Amino acid sequence: MFAAPDGQWPQAMLEIAWAHHFARFWRFDQTGRRDREIEFRLLPDRRLFCLRSTAWHYADPDPAEFDDRHVHHSTSAFRPDGTVRTTTRIPGGSTSEIIERKPADGLHMPASPFGEWADFLGRPAGTREHHGPDEPADPPWRPAVPLRPRHADLLFRQDAGRCRTGRSRPKCAAPAPSG
Repeated sequence: MFAAPDGQWPQAMLEIAWAHHFARFWRFDQTGRRDREIEFRLLPDRRLFCLRSTAWHYADPDPAEFDDRHVHHSTSAFRPDGTVRTTTRIPGGSTSEIIERKPADGLHMPASPFGEWADFLGRPAGTREHHGPDEPADPPWRPAVPLRPRHADLLFRQDAGRCRTGRSRPKCAAPAPSG
């Protein structure tokens, strides 16, 4: 975590779970509210792919964090082919969406060695690194992991009477949905 010089509030925080190929960057405004989130996935070649970026624009210090009634909010979702879908919501309920293509190489960056987070963050101006307690603690969050299919064996069963035997292996059809 990177804190303001007085240490009273954070300016930036990283969530790292390399075992899950996951990294997330949070930036905080002057009142301690999160105003920026960038989520990455670690690729096998040790590059980070920017998966999603979200920004909250607070017009004044009164609105609560993420208050959709008073906060301008935009999210960009990135795909490996360079497709970017940006959704913007403004107070009052208006929403717009833009889909565009960007160079895919610009969505990747080298992964910093473990512990060298200042390079990864581009150390926020006027901050100091804040180290937590020496004893390890369980994180209060769980990194995003893909869901695994459940009950797939029920969709494709050889004894369902719909299988044909091919030369190399049986071929099965999924049961047709009813209704």
